[in-house]
Amino acid sequence: VARCYINIGSTYLMLNKIKEAEQVFLLALRIAKEIGSKDNARLSFENLSKCDSALGKWKGAYEYHKLFKESNDSIFNAASDNKIAEMAAKYESDSKEAIAKIIQDKKDAIAIEELNFQNFQRNAFVGGFVLMSILAGVSYNNFRRKKKDNKIITTQKELVEQKQKEILDSIEYALRIQTA
Repeated sequence: VARCYINIGSTYLMLNKIKEAEQVFLLALRIAKEIGSKDNARLSFENLSKCDSALGKWKGAYEYHKLFKESNDSIFNAASDNKIAEMAAKYESDSKEAIAKIIQDKKDAIAIEELNFQNFQRNAFVGGFVLMSILAGVSYNNFRRKKKDNKIITTQKELVEQKQKEILDSIEYALRIQTA
């Protein structure tokens, strides 16, 4: 409704019906103040300044123009404050995201480091197991070879003892023949 009165007042102003325009702008200003519409109040102040200027009321025109500028600045400052608040919220959000990303990166790095350590442990265990298996295989092979060598040595010892007994028997027999 306030905006409609402002439009009607602007039409009266264009038709050079200054008194009617001033009445309608005052009505629009009253409604704008009641509902707290800063933008409609700003437009009303601007148009009332134009009306007083057209009527030669310089003091009133100056006062309304001053009120127009104050309300214009107030709206601009409110918009700026909103923009600043938005930017601050975005900065805070971005900062939180950046911090969260850094924390996540650190957690990922720790997880990778732990995974690498676990892989190292697993590889060391597998390597140790393989080494122990090779060592056990070599030890078993040496054990078998020693057992085989001992068997050969035992067989050769028995053979040598048998030959020695045969030689001694032969020497004893030769000695008996010589003695006889």
